[in-house]
Amino acid sequence: MQMNKSTDENDQAFIGAAETSGGQPLRQAEEIADGIDRMMEEGGKDSPEQLSCTTKPATKAKSILAKVPDEGEELAPRTLKEIMHGKAKTLGPEASVQEACDQLRSEKMTSTPVTETNGRLLGTVSESELNRKVGGFGHDPKIKLVQTELDQETFYCFEDQTIAEAEKLMRERNLNQLPVLTREKRMIGIVTLEDIIENKERQKE
Repeated sequence: MQMNKSTDENDQAFIGAAETSGGQPLRQAEEIADGIDRMMEEGGKDSPEQLSCTTKPATKAKSILAKVPDEGEELAPRTLKEIMHGKAKTLGPEASVQEACDQLRSEKMTSTPVTETNGRLLGTVSESELNRKVGGFGHDPKIKLVQTELDQETFYCFEDQTIAEAEKLMRERNLNQLPVLTREKRMIGIVTLEDIIENKERQKE
């Protein structure tokens, strides 16, 4: 039996096996390569001059398949923990409305989370709502506390949720950012719509 395929042709065969083997490329390609090993050994009895490869196909298959991306890894959804900002600025419940507005302006943010000292999220406040509720009704912003002016609806996400889930919520609710919590409801970071867009761009590169 003649085995005079070139090394490049054998390489292509192994790569083809990796791409079409239904999630188990290495195991199935090694089975194919082991069969080629046996065929070459049998053919070598009559045609030793044709066995010019110093590396057996099974070994070669492993080196080739190492270059093939793992489909499962490629498709695994990324979580918010991977892209969030871990040092997000927050306000304590005892902060004044004036302090909240000053921080929002200095950070160029439209809203900010309000948390307890242990990190538990109490809610969020936005500059527009603070101005409307406090300034509009003649309250003194230096006395009024943010804990009395928390937004009625506070949206957040968990660190183990996917980036796609966060993006969906932000677009549906017209939000620019979301607090990121642990499953114990402790805030550990923040993610912005800009972060998500930048992540998409990096994935395209």
